[in-house]
Amino acid sequence: MTAFGRRCGAVAIGLVLMITGVVAGAAPASAKDNVPGSPKSSCAGSVVKTYPISTRYGSVKVYVYYSSAHHGTNCIIAKKSGAWKGKKTFMNLRIERSDASHLGYYPYVAYDVGAYKSYAGAISIPNTNGRCVNIDLDLGSTKSAGKLVKTFSRNRIACG
Repeated sequence: MTAFGRRCGAVAIGLVLMITGVVAGAAPASAKDNVPGSPKSSCAGSVVKTYPISTRYGSVKVYVYYSSAHHGTNCIIAKKSGAWKGKKTFMNLRIERSDASHLGYYPYVAYDVGAYKSYAGAISIPNTNGRCVNIDLDLGSTKSAGKLVKTFSRNRIACG
């Protein structure tokens, strides 16, 4: 499946999940979670990649973590900064093992979808030793997915 097809599917799934109030594969971000820049991150392991993303509304940084636990675990967090921080906006964060479509997606795909003030995630997938992951992030200027202002995708990263 192409990156565009995955993104369209992820946005459609995100809309359904927002409407039904369900978040698949991840617990919603809460004030008790820690994010990069805090004393302890809610992702196990260490940061292996960071991706700064800028829009006219503010900035987001995507942190990609790797831990050797559970036959390798990759985890991601998207943290807002600038004018966006503190404003509830739509975020659809996704991570998948790059070979997930051949395996039947669960548990090799995880999402965090919602309207968040400071970050989306942490979401993780197991069994990533010797494998690459794909990440996607859709950002909205409002609480709704209807006003997407930025889509970000990286494929076959953090191969380990």
